[in-house]
Amino acid sequence: MINRLFHVCITVADIEAALQFYCGVLELKSIGALRNEKAPGAVLGFPGQEIEIHANHLVGKNNENATVIDLIEFLRRLLLLQVLPRH
Repeated sequence: MINRLFHVCITVADIEAALQFYCGVLELKSIGALRNEKAPGAVLGFPGQEIEIHANHLVGKNNENATVIDLIEFLRRLLLLQVLPRH
């Protein structure tokens, strides 16, 4: 049984359009933003690649024990590498 979701990441195609919906319609509040952030891809499951993202950290009006939602826009395509088991 799930009692609570603590943190959810949502990949979006356009961070500004997503913010209009999540903040404008759903009335969530952005409490932090990253723009053109670069990091090793391994932190998000893309080993050997560099990622570049825009991201916003959102919470609801009643943020005590609320689910945190991160919107993430990848600024370049990433290659998903499937690791096959060795025989």
